[in-house]
Amino acid sequence: MCQWHIDVMTGEELRTIRHRLGLSQREFAPRVGLTANAVARIERGERGVSPMLAILVGFLAPKPRPRGRRR
Repeated sequence: MCQWHIDVMTGEELRTIRHRLGLSQREFAPRVGLTANAVARIERGERGVSPMLAILVGFLAPKPRPRGRRR
């Protein structure tokens, strides 16, 4: 399930996730239905992250769960 808060994802967070996935903007863009130029504009803060994009990114890179003790 998507763990990211879709209404607060920033372009900087998107860039961090893309880097964690080891993808360039060109490689990442078609996976989320955008152009590389659109991804660049989002990462620079010129465009916002839409709720749908945040959901797609959440499925590509689920937020790591905190590690704790098992009972």
